[in-house]
Amino acid sequence: METLLSQILSGHRMCCRRGNAGWYQPFRSGAKKYEDIREAKWEAIPEWEKLTGGYHALKDEVKMWAEEVRDRYGLESLYDHYDDGEVVKLWDFNQRHNGVITSYHNRDNRGVETNDMKKWIIACDSDYNEGYTRCDWTVSPSGRALFSGYLDTKLPLDGSIARAGYAFVGCEKKRRSFYRQDYFDWNSFTHLLVRCRGDGRNWFIILNVSDEDSDVSWFDRYQYVLYTHGGPYWQWCKIPFSRFYLQHKGYAQEVQSELPKGNVSQIGFLLADQYSGPFNLEIDYVGAIRDDKWTEETAYEKYYHKENPFKSPGTT
Repeated sequence: METLLSQILSGHRMCCRRGNAGWYQPFRSGAKKYEDIREAKWEAIPEWEKLTGGYHALKDEVKMWAEEVRDRYGLESLYDHYDDGEVVKLWDFNQRHNGVITSYHNRDNRGVETNDMKKWIIACDSDYNEGYTRCDWTVSPSGRALFSGYLDTKLPLDGSIARAGYAFVGCEKKRRSFYRQDYFDWNSFTHLLVRCRGDGRNWFIILNVSDEDSDVSWFDRYQYVLYTHGGPYWQWCKIPFSRFYLQHKGYAQEVQSELPKGNVSQIGFLLADQYSGPFNLEIDYVGAIRDDKWTEETAYEKYYHKENPFKSPGTT
């Protein structure tokens, strides 16, 4: 009984996020206006295009489902075991093979090689009529992925926006066939590894750990800062997963916990440093590495202050 009560209180504590959040979140995108924009884009697509697109999507989903069945009852996954110091490229953006790249995630379920750049999406405030930022996801002169554009902090003159100026690039959410939720399994790794070339700005690396079936977790993210050096030289950023901290709708949470490396559905890079001007982030690859000497679970305190009404049961 005590264990069950502890679990219930722990779940209640995690649901009570700091920020403008409650038990119930009516819109998964964050607000009704975002849902209206998506609905308008869908309505603008011709009916014949919806039908043909649905037919091809159904074939792809059936093929993906067949691959899942084969993987479940077939041979053991080749990606279950890693050696100390082994680097695995999760997404490889080097266009050296005519746009066809071999990396960790581009064979998932389908078993077909594809260009990793096509599996990433971009967004900025102007997409939702909340600002004037522009962004592009293109191939750089050196043959790598280039996220570039112009960050604009100018506010729209409608009186509804308090802050503007953000740009985001990230992979599509991990999923199984028929659009069922799925997660990347990074439990074998200890560090995230990014080879990039930036402009000297500070970016956020965002890890999406939300659960589509639980509205109180729709905006849960783990993040950490990516410090770019600027200049012509490439840099390797090796970041421990234990350094990522929990935030909800942009608010760092008082109650921190270890990053659930088996529950990450999306990774992305966010620029929102409130400095108007051009930006660029060139990425060679995003990878992960296993370091057996690294034993840290989380870099942040796990204790709860005595005045916190949601303190962990049994603590003082």
